[in-house]
Amino acid sequence: SLLRFQQNDYAAAKAASKDAYALARQLDQRATLPAYIYATASLYDPKPESDAIFQYFAYAVTNEQDNALRHWLFAIFLDRASYRMDDGGVDATILDQLFNLSRDFVHDERKAAVQAGLLSRYFIRIKVEQQKVSSLCHSNSKTIRDSPKTLDVVKRSLASYKKLLAASRPLIDEQSTLVLAKEQKRWFVPDWEKQWLEKTRGADQLWQSYSAGTTALEGMVRELEIYQQSLSQKSRTASVSQEISAQSEWPTLIVWLVALAVILIGVGAFVRRKRT
Repeated sequence: SLLRFQQNDYAAAKAASKDAYALARQLDQRATLPAYIYATASLYDPKPESDAIFQYFAYAVTNEQDNALRHWLFAIFLDRASYRMDDGGVDATILDQLFNLSRDFVHDERKAAVQAGLLSRYFIRIKVEQQKVSSLCHSNSKTIRDSPKTLDVVKRSLASYKKLLAASRPLIDEQSTLVLAKEQKRWFVPDWEKQWLEKTRGADQLWQSYSAGTTALEGMVRELEIYQQSLSQKSRTASVSQEISAQSEWPTLIVWLVALAVILIGVGAFVRRKRT
């Protein structure tokens, strides 16, 4: 399964890792590597099963507490999961699940790397949603701006933006509180803790910036909605006008037909008198 995974043959890697996992469990052995490969390879499925993927990944990282490469396993998994977040195959709520998982890790450099890395992923997703709203609302394409689908997309992106902000706020506070509490109990603070605290402070500033930008994004979505409502109103008005115009043409046509008939009758009568 590992060889298939390294060859980017994810379907074969997933199948082989599933067999390896079952065999290891049958022999009452740890199956952390097969579980990890299965979880990561499953991200390439057309429709990934997020809950199953998380369960296999959680088994892999929690059953190897002494694994010095655990933070790299997180990084690889998050990198692959991010691609599926982009196309909607995996929901961003998996970040919340992964952060909850990391809470039970031993307080060391690996935990710092994992939790700081997860925070960076939150901000990447926040930035993606922000850019989606901004680019679609300010698009120069009339087709894009006039499409109801565009309005639906930006509304969902704005909701996701707010949800990610709300989810990431307590995580920033939690990390800052944890590191500060550890520092106050010791006279010596290791460099990795100092760097971790510095990263959380940077995350706090970034969060404040994105939070302050929420009002501007709401204004963009509202303007687009008003614009499309005006288009809809104009379309309805034009439709009613055409209907009224079509209805008003019938009396006019009848009048002209009657007038034409009168003229023809008059001409016929005149011709008959002339012949007489």
